[in-house]
Amino acid sequence: MWRLKILLSVFLLVLALGGCGETTPPRQQAERQPKPSVQTLEHAKDSLPAPPPVIEEGPDPDPDESEAAENSADVTPSPERILLLARGGPLLVDVWLTIDGQPIGEGLETLIDQVIRAGDTDGDGRATWSEWRENDQFLTGDLAAMDAIRQRTLNDWIERYDENEDDRIQRGEAAAWLGRDGGRSATPLRIRSRRSYLAGTEASRLWQILDHDGDGRLAGEEIEFAPQRLLLLDTSDDRMVDAAELATLRDQLSTQTGQQSRFQRQSRRDAAIHLRDGDDARELDYLLSDLYAPRQEIGPSSFAQRQELFLALDADGDQALDAQELSAMASIDPHLKLAIDFGAESASDSRANQVKVLEQTDELDLLSESSAGRVVIGCADTRLAISALDLGGSETQTQSVQANQVSLMVHDQSDRLFEYLDVDSNGVLGEREIVEATSWMRAADTNTDGQLVSEELPYSLVVAFLRAESPSERSFYVPKVGESSASRSGAPAWFLQADLNGDGDISLTEFLGSQNQFEMLDADRDGFITAAEAAALTSPSTEPRP
Repeated sequence: MWRLKILLSVFLLVLALGGCGETTPPRQQAERQPKPSVQTLEHAKDSLPAPPPVIEEGPDPDPDESEAAENSADVTPSPERILLLARGGPLLVDVWLTIDGQPIGEGLETLIDQVIRAGDTDGDGRATWSEWRENDQFLTGDLAAMDAIRQRTLNDWIERYDENEDDRIQRGEAAAWLGRDGGRSATPLRIRSRRSYLAGTEASRLWQILDHDGDGRLAGEEIEFAPQRLLLLDTSDDRMVDAAELATLRDQLSTQTGQQSRFQRQSRRDAAIHLRDGDDARELDYLLSDLYAPRQEIGPSSFAQRQELFLALDADGDQALDAQELSAMASIDPHLKLAIDFGAESASDSRANQVKVLEQTDELDLLSESSAGRVVIGCADTRLAISALDLGGSETQTQSVQANQVSLMVHDQSDRLFEYLDVDSNGVLGEREIVEATSWMRAADTNTDGQLVSEELPYSLVVAFLRAESPSERSFYVPKVGESSASRSGAPAWFLQADLNGDGDISLTEFLGSQNQFEMLDADRDGFITAAEAAALTSPSTEPRP
């Protein structure tokens, strides 16, 4: 009986282990299987899905900051593409802008970094407006310029500039705060422009003064005696005429006629466009069509003086430009390449502003390069007066917001005859320019009929790059660049003393010596002694004596 019980127990055990019919225990079978090789394990590992990434605690990525980091990797500065809306077709200009030796934008990015660091007082990598408002050292510093902490002002700032209300300081929000005085975000380059394209005598107040008979033409004695009449405008008695002296007479004329000039009233359209990647091509199409081809497609006749530009843009050769073709203006070769440098090192160890023409097409002419800070370019019937001016002067603080911003002012809101006679485009009619006014006016008489009509004058565009301009400035004016010291370099001491008005020339009126000495020094017999002539010919016998 006990044997039967043992056999029954063994049988039940085999069934429980699933080994019915098996003669070898499962454990022994498993031990006989070959072990996997190292290669087999690595293959199995590669076939597994990748483990989830490890997420570390830290600040959320800021899209603006990521983009700035990517851009900083590209050390090659890129130019700004400016489209000047000149008569007869647009002009494409590439401008390389630097401030104190650095590409434009770097200084402003540094200031934005300062704002963001001021909001990360605990060093956790998260810049917040909450921490920023408690940073007394920053708020009483140069950027915030708060003489005392005012909670109400801080509340207003945060409410205004924390646009997404997440308490995080984004780069765009920091730029908006930096530009608070001007009511708009701080940007490296800002453009304001106006054009009127007025061709009549209303486009020149000086014309109205010289046109004694009021017939709209300058002829005969009106041209012959123009220098004498120009000198009558010289209220400061320096034998020069500036815009302020002309404005006084303008006001007098407006009062006498009881009429306001149409000049400002008709000036409502842009004269320049900043072309950037990602701009809406349809908006560009609208702006250019409105100017060059009203109520029709832009065709070959629309760019009457820029036929090569039209052909370069007309990719499909259908004699019409659509929005897609116009968008190529952002990438095709420009008509003009410029380098504008604010605060450049000069030979005199002082900081200077420089305008350099790097390259130009054959249709452009360099008319004047009388100083480092301005050039005059001619293109068909258009005259471009290009200048660079630091409105902060020697007092400009390089770490201020304004010092790291450039305003480009483009307009035709100037006296066309005045601009034409102002050969070096420094905003002043110097004595030489006044004396030579008759010759210049006769040269403008393109049909040689002995009369000058305003349509014969070149169209003038003021193109002024202005550093440290007031953020609230909205007006249009002709900047008075001033005379370059280069025109007086190397001059003897007596020349510097005799050049009373500082225009770089000495006329017979200013000369202290005899007429015979003047004629000996005036080598080219143009009625003026230049610094070069004075330095070359001055000797004990020719040096003027009172």
